[in-house]
Amino acid sequence: MTASASDEWTEFTPKAGIKYTLADDAMMYFTYSAGYRAGGFNDRVDSVETATTPYDQETVDNFEAGFKTDWMDGTVRVNGALFFMGYQDKQEEMQLN
Repeated sequence: MTASASDEWTEFTPKAGIKYTLADDAMMYFTYSAGYRAGGFNDRVDSVETATTPYDQETVDNFEAGFKTDWMDGTVRVNGALFFMGYQDKQEEMQLN
């Protein structure tokens, strides 16, 4: 049996950041970005209905805050960052036996 299905996925994925210079050798920053992975169709199926029913797209909001410093005329460098990623409708591949 042959079946066909189609769907369309699009998403606005901005990226923005700010940087603040504390001194010539130290700065802090913050960035935000959004991303997505398109939805699709399951190609490991047990029925035509399952094969033609799309799954949702995955979206993620990413936040990063950090700092960068150089000390002793660039001999010592200390950098740090914190990340947070918030997923919605995360896609996971599962192998069932």
